[in-house]
Amino acid sequence: MRLARKPAYVAAAAMMLLMSMAAADKPSSKRPKPKRRPVATGVWGGQHIRMEVTATGATLEFDCASGSLPAPLTVDSGGHFRINGAYTAETPGPKREDVAGDTNAVYSGTVTGDRMELTVTVTGAGAREQTYRLTHGQEVRMIKCQ
Repeated sequence: MRLARKPAYVAAAAMMLLMSMAAADKPSSKRPKPKRRPVATGVWGGQHIRMEVTATGATLEFDCASGSLPAPLTVDSGGHFRINGAYTAETPGPKREDVAGDTNAVYSGTVTGDRMELTVTVTGAGAREQTYRLTHGQEVRMIKCQ
């Protein structure tokens, strides 16, 4: 009787060993998030755009619009970022009450050293996309609609 059980124990032990090895090879379902770093605070300027980055978000000025980022602007190890924010188109003269204010926008791009390429994608009815090149510390002269 003892001999008959031995193969069963060996088979069970081998199966457990194989299962533990397979589990060790599987990637963890709780991978740590990639490390992100903050974008340099201060003024970032480019043609027709000025962005003021703070530790808590950013405000943007365009010739005929403004925008805001409600959270810290951070980049991944490749310098890439993507964040949802607000965008408000401006027109000359007084603001009309029947014209919608803020719309949603996606701000995405890449930071390399003191240079940034920023793509602003406005969503909704007046959807559009524009790409800008900014430099950290560069002040710009804006031509405001208002």
